[in-house]
Amino acid sequence: MVTKMIGRFNFKDFKMVTDDGGNIEFTAAVSPESKYAVRQMVKAMRQETKGFTITIDIKKNHRSLDQNALMWALLEIMAQSMNGGRTGGIESWDCYLAMIEKYGSGAVPMQIEKSAFEALKKMYRAVKHYEELDFVNDKGNTIYTVKAFVGSSQYDTQQMKNLIDGIFDELATMQIDVGTSREISAFYDDWRNYKESKKLC
Repeated sequence: MVTKMIGRFNFKDFKMVTDDGGNIEFTAAVSPESKYAVRQMVKAMRQETKGFTITIDIKKNHRSLDQNALMWALLEIMAQSMNGGRTGGIESWDCYLAMIEKYGSGAVPMQIEKSAFEALKKMYRAVKHYEELDFVNDKGNTIYTVKAFVGSSQYDTQQMKNLIDGIFDELATMQIDVGTSREISAFYDDWRNYKESKKLC
């Protein structure tokens, strides 16, 4: 049976209490870098009707969890706004691809034969095709002019910062004011504090 992972977060301090009936209560103090991840995880858990299974692993040095969780939280807000509150339509994944193209790092410009285009799209997270720059070479093959984008999982902390700042800018152009939207305002305040603590420009 395939299980769906709802979230992941870091913790170090924990406590276990057993009551008179033998029931055990386990609590964990969430690490600061996981606050965005926990917010999104709890939101998803509240929508589930089934029980949950927890797997605990020894912490490894992964990319910052809070940056990634914040990004997806903002993209979900963006998608919901673009859908006007209706179900279906644009999803957060669609917004992710658009933001990767507009604000992402690691873009690779190239010219390829038309026949290789579909294979290229499987190699990169997003590929933008500039049809107005296509041409036919001396062998009669159609050459596509493209720009390929790596996914944010390959970004370092600074590159993720640039992407998230771009998403905040995009939300502002959509007239979603971080000062009046309670949810985004909280994310924005935390993000500013995070940047200051990490000395990100």
